[in-house]
Amino acid sequence: MRPQKDSEACTKSEEERKTAGFELAAEPKEVILFFPTIYYMAGMAVLIVILSIIVWICITPLWDYFVWSLFSTLSIGLIIFLPEYFSNIINFAIHLCYWIAFFIYIFVSIIHYGVQFTEIQNGVSKSGIGLIFPNGNKFRVFIVFIFTAETAKMNRMIATFYGCTITMLLLTLLVTLLIFRMTFYYYKNR
Repeated sequence: MRPQKDSEACTKSEEERKTAGFELAAEPKEVILFFPTIYYMAGMAVLIVILSIIVWICITPLWDYFVWSLFSTLSIGLIIFLPEYFSNIINFAIHLCYWIAFFIYIFVSIIHYGVQFTEIQNGVSKSGIGLIFPNGNKFRVFIVFIFTAETAKMNRMIATFYGCTITMLLLTLLVTLLIFRMTFYYYKNR
């Protein structure tokens, strides 16, 4: 017969065992590949700021992405540089709500501006060459050139908008999932 040990004394002296595979709850300092999770979140937040600046430069009225992304980067900076004050369940829950709102805002604005871009393109194509340019007009070539230049400018603007905002949407989703993991970790270990 084997001698039985006290189970509490055995578990206190042994190191805590990690489970195999992906665990939903993770602390902020858990390493993914080379760096802790919190640094990946900061890198993605800085990339979102850069993309929002690009959208702001290309389409001037869309400055609101920059404000959202700047505040999100500053909030992650508070978690990184002042973890004793900002690395707890309440702050992570607030950050989680903020990032979910940011994700929903980007998603709704993609749909909203997509509808507006489509209406503008349909309006330009309906008022196109047949209505503006009667047959036999000697300025037709010049006006067609201006028409195609404006269409090309609009297409570049739309491509930049969709490229940057869809990338921002995916990065925001990743940061939201990482913050959820940390919030769940603090919830489990409260």
